[in-house]
Amino acid sequence: MNMSEKTTKEKLTQEKRLSDLQITKVDLYLEQIKYITAENNSIQEKFLAGVDIPLAALGILIYYLESIESGISKLYLLLPFFCLFIFYNLLKYTVRIFINNGYLQHLEAKINNIVGEKVFLMNQGMRDISTFKKLGFAVLTTGAQVPICIAISVFLGYRFCEAWSTYEDIRVFSNLLIILLGVELVFLAMMGRDAIKVRKEVVEKAKRLFANNEN
Repeated sequence: MNMSEKTTKEKLTQEKRLSDLQITKVDLYLEQIKYITAENNSIQEKFLAGVDIPLAALGILIYYLESIESGISKLYLLLPFFCLFIFYNLLKYTVRIFINNGYLQHLEAKINNIVGEKVFLMNQGMRDISTFKKLGFAVLTTGAQVPICIAISVFLGYRFCEAWSTYEDIRVFSNLLIILLGVELVFLAMMGRDAIKVRKEVVEKAKRLFANNEN
């Protein structure tokens, strides 16, 4: 049992001013907090497997094709899809973290309101490490990877065009790949738009919860 849970239990036991229903609610909220925290830890591991390792593998493969292969490899017709897969995972896990952090903020506010004090200080009582500021840090650290991803995307796009113009014998297949790439880019753009929307909603919700707790 962590310090926040212990403090919550002590207050409920000592003051004897909460109903059994309220105590049950606090227990349920604590269980949900533990579950969401465990899920966030799992997402960090998935981020490594779905973004960092594939990005490193992509870099090694590009190095191999540029230094060992002679001419333009046909693999450059497929590598953009691998790159888009990395972008997909990056957006998917980032959005999930935003949602989970917003829900944690909500659960902690519920417990603080029931107990009548700011038992949870990580998200509720300390503005310098508030949820919306932590989300801003998450956006900053995620955004720091964007220039690298853009540089790789531009390079792969250039090589894709070279491969498309070089291998005329598979032009029909190449044209189909262009269509599929276009569809994937549209869906990724929609995911990016949703990620920005989710972050904005979570930030606004966190600010309202802070305001309610201070009143």
